[in-house]
Amino acid sequence: VYYADGGGVPEVQMDLSGAQTQRVSTGSDGSYAFTGLSRGEYTVTASKTTELGGVNATDALQVVRHTAGLSVFTDANRLLAGDVNGSSTVNATDALKIIRYTAGLDTLPAGDWCFVPWRREYTPLAAAADSEGYVGIRVGDVNGSWSPSAGAGKVAQGAGEVRVWIPDGVLPRGGVVVVPVE
Repeated sequence: VYYADGGGVPEVQMDLSGAQTQRVSTGSDGSYAFTGLSRGEYTVTASKTTELGGVNATDALQVVRHTAGLSVFTDANRLLAGDVNGSSTVNATDALKIIRYTAGLDTLPAGDWCFVPWRREYTPLAAAADSEGYVGIRVGDVNGSWSPSAGAGKVAQGAGEVRVWIPDGVLPRGGVVVVPVE
């Protein structure tokens, strides 16, 4: 599984269903493998819920420029990344959703990640399919700034909790972080 810049996307859950079921995660280089498969019909689906960095106000600005016709997205992956509300079009509402997301006020209605293709079907799988690639798209990241370490410092919300990831070495040992809560 690769990102727009050609780098691997780690920690993508690859689910195999059909004649057998397996779940594996991609390695740091985006590679994965299902083992011990017999001939049969299979479906492979990709999903990811980690590594949430890469979305920022610059992305919202680029969506506004696209909407105004000043810098139109022509790449299908950028269009998918920009459609954060899942409306099948990129417009000012997407820019607003990106701003609200970066401020920690909202989630991205279209989810955090999408994949092209989002699934593959093998009917039947008769031989190794080792050249089958997926493109991982960080929803909201129209400028392609996501990297595997970009999730550091990102606030994730859900089910009555807020988790903050701070990379090692950012704070001195025993340092204090003040987090205002409204």
